[in-house]
Amino acid sequence: MACLTGVVPSAVAAEGQVGTPALLATGKELVLRSSDLPRGWTSDDDAGECMDGSGPSSSAAGCSTTGVPRQQASDDKFAQCLGLPVSHVSMLTWKDEPGEPFTYLSPTFTAPGYSGLYQVPTLASAVTIEPSAAVQGRDLAAFSQPSFPRCFKVQEAWQMLAIAEQLGSARHVSMAFGPVHRVPEEAATGVTAVGYTVSFTLRSPQHNVSALFAWVILGAGRAEEVLKATSASAAPMPAAAVVMALGHLEGRLAAYAAR
Repeated sequence: MACLTGVVPSAVAAEGQVGTPALLATGKELVLRSSDLPRGWTSDDDAGECMDGSGPSSSAAGCSTTGVPRQQASDDKFAQCLGLPVSHVSMLTWKDEPGEPFTYLSPTFTAPGYSGLYQVPTLASAVTIEPSAAVQGRDLAAFSQPSFPRCFKVQEAWQMLAIAEQLGSARHVSMAFGPVHRVPEEAATGVTAVGYTVSFTLRSPQHNVSALFAWVILGAGRAEEVLKATSASAAPMPAAAVVMALGHLEGRLAAYAAR
């Protein structure tokens, strides 16, 4: 999950995305939906082909491939460290990358009973349809390699810059990421899975946040999907919701791959 925050970029079309009716139907079928979660979780209804969350009507032709200053250079270094083209890491940068395959983003779902910056348990997913199962397998192998935590560190500088922009100023703001940890994941038959967590602290006159970001990357057939979770010490993620969501996502991915 990581890109851990969303940014509001300028409009630059992403090359390589082709949202045919068949691909759009597949994307909508595979991503996280309300029925995958316990009662009470609410949706922002902001699904679509753009990783910046431009809304349900967004199309690939209008998706941005730019973000905060130096973000693309950071994305390029991240992909290079993993041994992948930058077009294959948009699910992890949470930003449309030049030349990426078709990608579809779910709404963001929020747990009931919480409010505040990063103090609300949220879940969202994004799915990418690769040209072949072999390409998907290479991507998942790269995401599973022992060097992944080290590679992800190159993302953290622009993550903090993006958060500072969201807050309106970087003055009097202290931010830090903890180590990236791999967590064991078991998946349904026919589905490959790898999971990671990273902690984050933010201190400012207005905010005192200790958050945890987690993401589970799934692969089956031509499809890759990431489930991104945000929670905090004051608002822990309900484990049952994650288990329930993963069960539904893995089931649909396995069925898709078996067609």
